Amino acid sequence: MNDTKKAGTIIFQQTRRVVSIVRNLLDFARNRPVQRVPGSLTDVLRKAEELIAAELREGGVALETSISTELPQVLMDAQQMEQVFINLVRNAAQAMADQTGERRVSVRAFTDGEWVAVSVRDSGPGVPVDLREKIFDSFVTTKAEGTGLGLSLCKRFVEAHGGCLELLPTSVGEGACFQFRLPMLSGTHPPEFLS
Repeated sequence: MNDTKKAGTIIFQQTRRVVSIVRNLLDFARNRPVQRVPGSLTDVLRKAEELIAAELREGGVALETSISTELPQVLMDAQQMEQVFINLVRNAAQAMADQTGERRVSVRAFTDGEWVAVSVRDSGPGVPVDLREKIFDSFVTTKAEGTGLGLSLCKRFVEAHGGCLELLPTSVGEGACFQFRLPMLSGTHPPEFLS
């Protein structure tokens, strides 16, 4: 690679990093009201998958998805849910950046009849034990160049939808698995989910 091309690549990567940091800071500070409407999480996940596919390929990360086409509708702000999904997948990919061998992110979307759940699992080193309890706190990060706002913002978005975001237990060295759940849209949910 010649020097000009190398410089261009570095500039592109750093610009993308700055844009991501600024976007996270603005989203964190704004705390805009959630605009929830009935919609398909399947559609949101497929669109987000298309948006991040090139970034994953560039990083040598394989993406495996198992997204049910029969997911019930949820009340959601599609833009926020897309951002949550992309952030979780991007975090998973970045956690494996220095890893040799296979780099894989597995996404599963399913329902248990009450919730619609999405899990994002990577084949990386996992979250250090001492950070697991505070991984969703603001400014906590496992990345040297991270801001520590991404997961905190994701948790805020999911909880504003009446859902939950959690780090599921995994053994050390078996990757990390984050899962968010949203209440499915039905006549059984309390009125606050319908506002």
